[in-house]
Amino acid sequence: MHLASGRGASRAIAHVDLDYFYAQVEVLRHPHLRESPSTPVAVTQKFLVVTCNYAARAHGVSKLMRTEAALRACPALVLVAGEDLTPYRAASDAVFEALCAWGATQRVGLDEFFVDLTARADAMLNGDGHASGASFAHAHAHAHSDAGASFVDAHAADVLGFSAEAYVHSATTRTTTAEALAGAATNYRPMDLRSACAPAGAEALTLPHAPHAHNASALLRAASHTLSAIRKDVRDKTGLTCSAGLSTNKLLSKLASGLRKPDGLSLLLPSEARDFL
Repeated sequence: MHLASGRGASRAIAHVDLDYFYAQVEVLRHPHLRESPSTPVAVTQKFLVVTCNYAARAHGVSKLMRTEAALRACPALVLVAGEDLTPYRAASDAVFEALCAWGATQRVGLDEFFVDLTARADAMLNGDGHASGASFAHAHAHAHSDAGASFVDAHAADVLGFSAEAYVHSATTRTTTAEALAGAATNYRPMDLRSACAPAGAEALTLPHAPHAHNASALLRAASHTLSAIRKDVRDKTGLTCSAGLSTNKLLSKLASGLRKPDGLSLLLPSEARDFL
């Protein structure tokens, strides 16, 4: 893969995390649940909740909670048996197939994937003709459609900045996950605890910029538009929403994907990595 001169070893790696996966699959499988998105739903295995939707989490239902305790916390909770993994494997396969069309994809369990977007983003920044599949949502670029695939001018990424739906994390910004906003289940992810404990007005540490930070930023800026298109593609093909993180390696992109759950897109720039960690 050709990298632009001076870009160094920067990469654009996306982490795609399907939202409340088992529960979302069950909602899609059952029309009465699909037509009532405010209904709290939990998927159980044996006597434990293995996942639940955000309506259930708002009532205090959480992973690994006993079903009796979950029903006490939320009497309207709909319990769906999830011992048979067949529908979840089928949904995971469909998402994997969709993602593979965008770049080298690694599946991690049934509901998490890493996608290498470096080649697509680099092609845009190098001006290598057109970048197939890079549908820039909200972009003021000259695009056209050919056999269902989107094409955008290669220089558009330099002009547009980050995708309009992307949240670009900085050390002075606290997280606003659904659990943190609801004041419930803040033990779900480390960033929820960080959000709850961070003092108001906290100042960022002054640290030197990471090597190639500017070039990495340009690469991630281009990749953010592709990742927006990927999220839409997955939703259109499978009905599933996902939260996505984008950064220069797998660890940082996985951490970033939890910052705007559910159905969000978050970026973590190299210059922010040390403060974030």
